[in-house]
Amino acid sequence: MYTPKPWINKGKRAATGSKICGGSPLRVVATVNDIPRGEGDANVCLIAAAPELLEALENAIAQAEFEGHAFRPWHGEAKSVIAKAKGE
Repeated sequence: MYTPKPWINKGKRAATGSKICGGSPLRVVATVNDIPRGEGDANVCLIAAAPELLEALENAIAQAEFEGHAFRPWHGEAKSVIAKAKGE
């Protein structure tokens, strides 16, 4: 089980060190350092959004399966990405 959402950026710019924090009490879940500014900042945003992205994808899969759309080309890929995110 991962640290509960929301995850937030509690640091400076990624080039000098950004900490992504979550949970209660708030604790560090990831640190981004020594990456060029634009790329590092984008990585920080992506990491901080990870729990919500996972939840949204799981909800989309559940809705697609409920509506009988599990045969769509993206369905298998989405389920593989969910498994990867969960370490399965």
